[in-house]
Amino acid sequence: MKLLLTTFFVVFVVMQYMYWFGETGFFATQLLVQDVKAQAEFNQQLYERNEMLRVEIERIKHDDSVIESIARHDLGMIKPNETFYLYVGDS
Repeated sequence: MKLLLTTFFVVFVVMQYMYWFGETGFFATQLLVQDVKAQAEFNQQLYERNEMLRVEIERIKHDDSVIESIARHDLGMIKPNETFYLYVGDS
């Protein structure tokens, strides 16, 4: 009887160890849950960024003034017969 109780106790302890600390145990599962949440947040940020880019692409496709604005601002382009003035203020 003592041997049977000892065997059950050992099996119980091993099972508890596997449940809490095993490769697919409680703590490993909690780490995976945290990783999934972090990945979902990152994916949401990328989705929002992609949506902003899609809107910008549509604006560029359908409105020539947007292209001109981007060229003037980012590339410093000026139209023919325009004079470029650069104001340098006091620092």
